[in-house]
Amino acid sequence: MNEIGLILGFHLHLPQGMPAARWDWLHRSALRPMLDTLAATPGPKVTLHLSGATWSRLADSEPTTLQRIRSLIDGKQLEVLGGSWSGAFLGALPDRDALSQLQL
Repeated sequence: MNEIGLILGFHLHLPQGMPAARWDWLHRSALRPMLDTLAATPGPKVTLHLSGATWSRLADSEPTTLQRIRSLIDGKQLEVLGGSWSGAFLGALPDRDALSQLQL
């Protein structure tokens, strides 16, 4: 029987300037539980894409979440998928604007 490979990826794009109460709710109810569940279940390997604004928010206010992400990376359970700062659709942008997204 042939094996089938599956890549499970999570994408979280939160806009810069999101109200703190909304950010806190999304962090508590979505991102943190997903990371905790993954850490408690050592089998699955996933990829995670976060927008630049989300990474900045984590760096500013959620060091334990960054530590959890680092731990999952070190355990080869999570791979970070990079992208542009703001999640722009590069193919829809003029070349000059697309290039500036990549240089941020």
